[in-house]
Amino acid sequence: MWRLISTKDQSKMEMLKLFYETNEPITIDRLSKETKSSPRSVKNYLKELRGTIEEIGGEFQSSSEGVNFKIPTNIGIDYFQKQLFKQSLGFILLEKIFFNETLTNEQLINELFISQSTLNRSVNSLNSALESYGLKLKTSPYKVIGEEYLIRNFYTSYFVEAYTANEWPFENLDKDFVEKLLPSASDYYQSTSDVMSYPHFRFRFAVDLVRNLKGYSVELPLSENDSMSTLYDKLTTEI
Repeated sequence: MWRLISTKDQSKMEMLKLFYETNEPITIDRLSKETKSSPRSVKNYLKELRGTIEEIGGEFQSSSEGVNFKIPTNIGIDYFQKQLFKQSLGFILLEKIFFNETLTNEQLINELFISQSTLNRSVNSLNSALESYGLKLKTSPYKVIGEEYLIRNFYTSYFVEAYTANEWPFENLDKDFVEKLLPSASDYYQSTSDVMSYPHFRFRFAVDLVRNLKGYSVELPLSENDSMSTLYDKLTTEI
């Protein structure tokens, strides 16, 4: 997933990791070397991070010895990673496309408040990164293309990385209804909680439902089982 994050955001995450590793001040020079960024860029990143951290009750600390952040003890590094994913233009674009494959250039420009040139740059960057996943971003209309199982694996990883177990980005799927179905659905994945975490499994199941309801199909381990078609019929009726 990190291949789809901008160099700037990757540098900000590297800085945060350094701050989590020590309570001692860190010099601008060290931050610059560790992130391979210019001192000027580091100062700009610190300003952005300061705003984010102060919003959650943190504090920016600066002295002649360097800088650091006093971050609330209940906030882990994964919090910032999830925020980064959800705020990344590339991932915002991919998420919109996941739920709506009819979007045009004009619609995306208006919804994301960006220019055509910015959209073009984002698409080019995404295609370079998606290549390693065996996928490609098609335009007019926008959609991710490739082997269906690769698309599902990719989006499952994205939702797991971007959202907490308590968040539910699938507005077209009733969360309670999906959770009621999960015990029986587990038979189709040959996976248990000992192998895959429940949030991961739930996101995977939701991704599969969205793709199935859009008319896409993929061979599952037990795809010949009649109960799978029965479950799918139930879903298309209830949702």
